[in-house]
Amino acid sequence: MALLICTASCGGQKDSNGLAALDKAYQAGVITKAEYVAKKAAIEKRAGAEAALEKACKAGVLTRDECRAKKAALAGSEGMATLVAPAPSDTPARDRQAIQPQVPADAARTDTRKNLRVQAVYDQSMGNMLASRFLVPRDWKADGKVVWNYRDLYMPFRASIRADAPDGSGWFESFPAEDFFYGDHEGPNPPPASFGAIHYRNITVQQAVAQYVIRRYRAQAQKLQILGYRPVNNLGKALGHPEFQGDGICFRIRYEVDGQPADEEFYGLLTVPQRYSFNGPRGTWYEYHRHLIFVHSFGARNGKLESLRPVLGLIEPSMEANQAWVERSQEIRKEMGEEYNRQLKRGFDQIHAAAVMSQLITENSDRFLKNMDAQLAASRVTSQRGSGGGDDPSGSRSFEARADDFDQYLRDTEHVVDAWGQVSDQSDMYNYHWTDGWGNWVHTNDSNYDPNATATHAFEKATPIKQ
Repeated sequence: MALLICTASCGGQKDSNGLAALDKAYQAGVITKAEYVAKKAAIEKRAGAEAALEKACKAGVLTRDECRAKKAALAGSEGMATLVAPAPSDTPARDRQAIQPQVPADAARTDTRKNLRVQAVYDQSMGNMLASRFLVPRDWKADGKVVWNYRDLYMPFRASIRADAPDGSGWFESFPAEDFFYGDHEGPNPPPASFGAIHYRNITVQQAVAQYVIRRYRAQAQKLQILGYRPVNNLGKALGHPEFQGDGICFRIRYEVDGQPADEEFYGLLTVPQRYSFNGPRGTWYEYHRHLIFVHSFGARNGKLESLRPVLGLIEPSMEANQAWVERSQEIRKEMGEEYNRQLKRGFDQIHAAAVMSQLITENSDRFLKNMDAQLAASRVTSQRGSGGGDDPSGSRSFEARADDFDQYLRDTEHVVDAWGQVSDQSDMYNYHWTDGWGNWVHTNDSNYDPNATATHAFEKATPIKQ
């Protein structure tokens, strides 16, 4: 089974004055061109006014109290919650100090984590074996399934989950992975047997998600609009799986549900191409595969997507597969591949070989699974003896820690604790955070900067909380 917000969180570039975020919102269709022009002009005007005010303060034209009052008035007149003080001319823009009101730990989000439960997904084809689990709010309806088709050599199982709020205001959905392939042995026509994969030469991640996820699963949506898409760098790493490299993407769409507007965001990672070799009567040929993984979406009605994001953003990174199920499914796929190659060597074509493979595995599935379980059990015992112990069966900390890490990644924040023991979330755009304990914060990337040199009261440095 297989996240960055298209407006506020898609992408990983930091933005000190809001222009980059404004560009993203405009490109995603969240704001109109007129709104974009007006807001950009306001931001640039504010930046100019702040620079002029700072020069006046440094020149001694205004007293310290007058400077602070005018800076506060300037921020308030623009409807901004942040005062950005221009850095000296020899300081990079990314190292500007920012005085911000405190962003306390979100009590609602903390309560949400306390009210999460673990939802299990079982594989009926394997005797209701636990396949995976994920976090979901206690009062949400959630379920998942795993469907096997032994004829599909490339993608023999398809897993999916769905979670819905009790009132239908929000939802999360994880979609089956897809395999896109092409071969160097092909003629003008595509191969007749795709074995559960999709024949598509040189597909892009935009095409994969738009055509084979959004169009497939939301084709019946009323008044469907694709508002935009944005690349998502390091999606695998953000979800706790850095071993998966490729092209990540986030789509944002809008449609109507029962006459109410709904916004939904789709995510996916198209892996780098992988080459596989096959041997048959006609010699050796190669196929190239790219897998679309971590395919999921979350959405909400009536403009509630942002307010539900702390909940929705926890589900996908909390996904955890049962290792015993993973081992068993890998053995099944290995057996399928070996049987397929045996049929090819006997002179069967691809279609006939796949049919025989499917029939043999289906007819002998009970015997096959029993033998496999015995082999896996023996393998695990040997492995544990060699390592001097076993793995933690619960894995509870990594399970929830991954969800929290991704939540921070989405919002570009990090947990910090101040000198008074208060924990809050602060922008990870800066390396150092100072606070006076009264809701006033100073953020900087300059290790030598100390706000106490100019402040009228004491500031203490906060410490990041490492997971």
